[in-house]
Amino acid sequence: MPVTSPISLGLREKASQRWYNPSPDVHYVLPSDEAERNRLTVQHFYAVRNLYDGKLVFAPGVRLKKGDKILDAATGSGIWLTELAKEVPECVELIGVDIQDQLFPKPSTAASNVKFYRNSTLSLPAAWSNTFRFINQRLLVCAFTEREWVAELPEILRVLVPGGRAQFTEAHLPTHNAGPAMRKLEAAVQSVYAAKGIFYQVPEFLPEMLRKLGAWGGKEGTLLAEIVIGMFSGHRGPILKLGLLKEAEIDSLLRATRREWDERPGMSRVYTTVYADKPRRQSL
Repeated sequence: MPVTSPISLGLREKASQRWYNPSPDVHYVLPSDEAERNRLTVQHFYAVRNLYDGKLVFAPGVRLKKGDKILDAATGSGIWLTELAKEVPECVELIGVDIQDQLFPKPSTAASNVKFYRNSTLSLPAAWSNTFRFINQRLLVCAFTEREWVAELPEILRVLVPGGRAQFTEAHLPTHNAGPAMRKLEAAVQSVYAAKGIFYQVPEFLPEMLRKLGAWGGKEGTLLAEIVIGMFSGHRGPILKLGLLKEAEIDSLLRATRREWDERPGMSRVYTTVYADKPRRQSL
């Protein structure tokens, strides 16, 4: 969505001009007002969505059919659902929930298959058990205490249909290679989070928290494990030829590697892709 006119993103408003949820039970630290709605919209189009080549559903293997339901947990301004409604059939029902409803779109502007409800994701309706084919949740790093995360994740899994999938997107703090001014700002933000008990370290622990709930790997993860184990096993001949390991050692290490994947979530491998174009004209 191109921004064609200046809009307020809350850059210059004083704290006294912003609306913050006064409830002591709500730990979310950001405001809930028009400037924040604008910021969330711009964030969606120019930051978060660009991370995934314009995809709203980037988790693999999600196939929707008539009657399926999708939940946007902590929907905020509802911008993710509003955009998704343009991409999925009207026979798929889209539901957004948030503890605050000030930022919800006006009902008259929402698509016919989109509904919004004021509800905490810490306690979703009992009737929603095994309801949603897909759930999206993003950027709650400044919202929950550790205890609340432990309570919220089982709720997300409870309302998924068997075989359903959830995607989580969270931001890590602090920012890598930040300058001195940004480091000082982030230090202040982290102090706020610490004072409110917000578990801003959750991105590092989220894979392990989900694994403990039995939501780890899935079909793609299991297949990838077989592929990687096969790759290591394929090096068996050269390894033996150089005398680096004995065959029994290789077998033992392969078994131990499988165990490590379950016990040490968060392991990753970096790939580099380089594009090169041949010049249309060769220089002399």
